[in-house]
Amino acid sequence: MGYFTRMADQAFKTSATGERWFCPHGLGSRPYVIPDAATEQRLYKKQLWMVRVLWGGWIVGFFFLDILKPIYASMSWVWWLVGFGVFLALYWLGWRLLMASELRGLRRSETRLTPPVLYRLVAKKRGWTGLIFIFVLSLGFLSGAIASLTWGTGISLVFGIVGTALFGFLSLVSGYTLYLKSGGSRKD
Repeated sequence: MGYFTRMADQAFKTSATGERWFCPHGLGSRPYVIPDAATEQRLYKKQLWMVRVLWGGWIVGFFFLDILKPIYASMSWVWWLVGFGVFLALYWLGWRLLMASELRGLRRSETRLTPPVLYRLVAKKRGWTGLIFIFVLSLGFLSGAIASLTWGTGISLVFGIVGTALFGFLSLVSGYTLYLKSGGSRKD
């Protein structure tokens, strides 16, 4: 399950001053400052568990989507959005219940995670091969989503809209990270 561990690793960063940060909320948020290795290990185990639940739920969900295709093919796309919203709300609630006691006592960093700060940290940590792979993969999925958007109807059209937004964003982010990795917009 190295894939899930790498995804959980993304929530942990080292600042320019050497502080360890826990960044569960992404851009615009103020990271939690991790005071010691024991706290980081506890946070990491919980974060890894939640990543497995989220992505395991997606994987199992897509398996059942294929099995239940005769039933859902006639459903309105509104029910898909409702189901997606319920899934995300349950995940968020589970995350809050699991992490609240750990995060309550942690200090917040004064530095907000802006795109240059966050993606510069990612560019330093990740290798060229992985960054290029993610960029190419994102572009491939983006092209599939655009095709679904162009020729799809009903639920395929909804998947095309959501996929185009998601993979368009991922393509931009991974391209920007590659730009920073190559030395673009040097600040340090």
